[in-house]
Amino acid sequence: MSSHPQAQVTSDRLLQIAWCFVQPLAIDSAAQNRVFDVLDAGPKTLDEVSKETGASARGLAAVMNLLVGIDLLAKSADGRYSLTPESATFLVSAKPGYMGAFLHLVPSTLAANFLKLPEIMRTGEPFEGGAERPEVAAEFFDSWCSISCPWHIQPRGLLRMRSAWRAQRSRCRSSISRQVQACGASRWHKRRRRSA
Repeated sequence: MSSHPQAQVTSDRLLQIAWCFVQPLAIDSAAQNRVFDVLDAGPKTLDEVSKETGASARGLAAVMNLLVGIDLLAKSADGRYSLTPESATFLVSAKPGYMGAFLHLVPSTLAANFLKLPEIMRTGEPFEGGAERPEVAAEFFDSWCSISCPWHIQPRGLLRMRSAWRAQRSRCRSSISRQVQACGASRWHKRRRRSA
């Protein structure tokens, strides 16, 4: 037998996992209420952020303090909030590395789809719904492209390509919509053949 005492098993990690859903919701709420954009001008008090965003001080305090806890905002001893290097780079809407559009899809679309996971696991059938909503697929593709191309890392070469990419984007979105619709139609025909 080992002489080392066994570590006590706790539920701490499971509780952390259970509450992880709150973080993308808080980031999205702050982005939608322009918290990161307002703080890009410099550190501000809660009341100053409330005045500039139009959001309630009570609601802002809850979300902004959570963001301090996950190092996306900093808070000084005198109560002024500021951006961290990470939020300044990826959560200010005017910055080229902005990820807010993609992060918005997590609570608005992706999370809802994952609620169907028990049924998908039980039946083995893929999630269906994207084919009926090609605009969602196009939005996902558009936001994914914006974070997949690291404009902030190699600005000279990539920024030259960015304007050309934007010109192609609308064509890509309509192409994705057509592909999603075709995929949905193909699945529908397969189901009809199986049930016949």
